[in-house]
Amino acid sequence: PEVTLNVDVWNSDNELIIMNNGDATLNVAVYNLVGQPVLSEAATTGSNVIRHDLVEGVYIVRLSDGKEATGVKVIVRR
Repeated sequence: PEVTLNVDVWNSDNELIIMNNGDATLNVAVYNLVGQPVLSEAATTGSNVIRHDLVEGVYIVRLSDGKEATGVKVIVRR
């Protein structure tokens, strides 16, 4: 099935920015490359800023609306 979540994700300094262009609130889970969860939040419709203290590295941001899910790779640089 095609994933239809309409969302953009990027990192800026110590903030994860999630632009939720859909109608549903999304569950946001951030995992390190070992698969350990390091952050969990909700993203409402529109722009969401999640402040974090993640160390430099690559992370997978998993977004789910309860029906569909997608993962986005995010690089954190300091």
